[in-house]
Amino acid sequence: MSIATKRKQIEDLIFGVFDRLDKTGENSRVYREALRGMNDEAFFKWAKKFTKDTDSVFTLEVLPFKNEPKFEDIEEAGKFLDMPFEEYIYFRDELDGKKVRSAHKVPVFYVYTKRLQQMVSKKTAVSTSIKTRSAITNQVTNDSKVARNSMAESFGLITAGNINTLKEMLGPRAGNAGQKRRMYANIARDSFVKMSDLKQSDSVFEKPELNALDAYLLGMGLKSNLLTDDNKLLGSMKSKTD
Repeated sequence: MSIATKRKQIEDLIFGVFDRLDKTGENSRVYREALRGMNDEAFFKWAKKFTKDTDSVFTLEVLPFKNEPKFEDIEEAGKFLDMPFEEYIYFRDELDGKKVRSAHKVPVFYVYTKRLQQMVSKKTAVSTSIKTRSAITNQVTNDSKVARNSMAESFGLITAGNINTLKEMLGPRAGNAGQKRRMYANIARDSFVKMSDLKQSDSVFEKPELNALDAYLLGMGLKSNLLTDDNKLLGSMKSKTD
């Protein structure tokens, strides 16, 4: 089989699936422009890398009420790929390493991932100012408020499993004053910083937002365990450490 024939078979398979899932042809157009801009050497280099990487996937971008595939479209694409619509799922037992099969077959569909509203395809402006902060919580406010990590973005990081990134965004890059000072000092001295270097600066006395919330709860007659595990007040502990 010639290189041209093999390449045409691969492209026809990719475009054929997208043409059936997206009747507007928008997704097919994007991939046609990307793939046909490669010469044969670059194309097969990409194809080999794509097939070896288990995390590589084709992304179908859709907009509600515009080019969302109907069930009939998914069924048509599945038949084109000769793909079963129901399969057994195998789970690996963490204790003995044996595989356990699901009792019944489950439907096979594509994974629908909703893009966060803040994640535009092309950013025209971004705020990096964190100067304006609340005197009570040390959180950015007023004009600097847009530089904070929103709840939706935090949920996105949790869903993606980026826990270390979340610790950084909600720790030294948020209201933790002690870790922030250590972070700036290490960057000024070494030009970089590691999260492990900031652990020694992590103290409940350096978390104004938790202190403020604990004070609000005390004002309502409630004692929380946000700062201490017993009934001691943080103020009495600080006076002993001074």
